[in-house]
Amino acid sequence: MEKIGLVGFPNAGKSTFFYLLTGAEVQRDLYPFTTIGKNEGKAELRDELLIRLSQAKKSKEIRNFKITVYDIAGIVEGAHKGEGLGNEFLGFIREADLLIIVLRGFTDEKVPSYLKEINPQKEKEIIISELIISDLERIERKLKEKNIPAELKEKLILAKEKLEKEEEPDEIPDFPLLMAKRKVYVINSDDKKGNYKLDVKNPYFICPFKILEEMRELDEDEREEIKEELKKEKFNFPEEILEYSFNLLGFIRFYTLKGEIASSFPLKKGKTAYDAAGKVHTDIQRGFIKVEVAKPFDFLEVPSWKELKEKGKIETHGPDYVVKDRDILEFKFSK
Repeated sequence: MEKIGLVGFPNAGKSTFFYLLTGAEVQRDLYPFTTIGKNEGKAELRDELLIRLSQAKKSKEIRNFKITVYDIAGIVEGAHKGEGLGNEFLGFIREADLLIIVLRGFTDEKVPSYLKEINPQKEKEIIISELIISDLERIERKLKEKNIPAELKEKLILAKEKLEKEEEPDEIPDFPLLMAKRKVYVINSDDKKGNYKLDVKNPYFICPFKILEEMRELDEDEREEIKEELKKEKFNFPEEILEYSFNLLGFIRFYTLKGEIASSFPLKKGKTAYDAAGKVHTDIQRGFIKVEVAKPFDFLEVPSWKELKEKGKIETHGPDYVVKDRDILEFKFSK
């Protein structure tokens, strides 16, 4: 399963966002580089549809899958030259498959601002510049080596040309580039009226980290009341950002409803029932015979596998079946 890295300047709110996503407490102070290296946790992708399916099946347990999240030490200008925790920071970024870039949009005199101003666009530009320079330096060093395969050399030259234009290069499997990683931008602000103009090609999110953290101390009714107010103001929420990131990584999910357990599993788009079987258990994949497939809304209408079969609503496929998003799968296999 791919990994998500949280990136941003010191005191932008990365560790708070890490806590909101994973529930894992990490050291948080008002001085830079409270996070040294990286913190690692698991974020659960909660699923309202799975809850409804479990209720229809009368399951006693729900198992959502989880994705790994890294809280990476804060970047600073000059990281490519080793400033701050530069080289270590850039190394940890390379381990991530997608970057959530956290930008400061809040004013708080108690929390020092690295830039001495609130300017998410400027933070974004500096972070991207550091990634570009780091990539260019690595490419230059590689191109100076002897006996580089012609195909790799061509890809590196094309990547260099794009980076020099401040464009994102294509992924090179044998030579991972920071700028080729998918990116999601999140402004940490409790002021939706802030005049944010973020120059990015994909949607960006505005999330009130401090309010959401404080909400955890309240009872459920109070939390729901505040959440409804935040929704009216069109704030974004951590689970929404996590789901967007999951989709951007090219994943779908499928379900199993076995016994008293309702489970969800991640799967890359275009993968087959045979691949899905391996996600559930290697024994199922090894002894794969066939898979029966139901659509979730058919099951909600008729929560009985037997009755759905009688109505012709269950499909039967072999190992090459390409799994669709939200399919309910029941595997038949030899033990």
